[in-house]
Amino acid sequence: EAAPTPKPVVDTSTYQYSALTDTSLGFTFNYPSHWENLPGVYTVCFREKVEPGDFPARVAITAKTLVHTPDEQVITEELTSYMRLVHKQYDAATFQAGTPNSEERFLGKPALSNTYLAYSGEHEVKGYIIGTAVGRTMYVFHFCATYEDYGAMESMMRYMVKSAEMVEED
Repeated sequence: EAAPTPKPVVDTSTYQYSALTDTSLGFTFNYPSHWENLPGVYTVCFREKVEPGDFPARVAITAKTLVHTPDEQVITEELTSYMRLVHKQYDAATFQAGTPNSEERFLGKPALSNTYLAYSGEHEVKGYIIGTAVGRTMYVFHFCATYEDYGAMESMMRYMVKSAEMVEED
């Protein structure tokens, strides 16, 4: 039996970016222009185009409006809830959340981030989640890729996080 052809290493230095501005959700950010858009109601999502059977890298930003302006505890609870939803997408026995990091910023605000490792079928996946509140709205940025590709894609992911900015609604 022939050995499978190894997947080429991702070279994000060649990526071109497009800006997506979603005034209904209140933000803009840059994403790899060759990724496909998977629109949602409260989420903007893009997915890497890959060969059948490969696990695509994905990026999503979700907006959730709360009844009251959240404090740090509510932001932590919302991100924990989001992490539970992500956990359900993977093999529960393999899911491992990292240690939350409160030293980051997203959308110009202090933010809470975390990473995770899990399996999706035979693919080991690493993900990164960062969230903050702007007014009464929680914004969560979620990136995931195979563990094998995550390191090569991390600078691109950090670029996308830094590119995200608030915009005025129409």
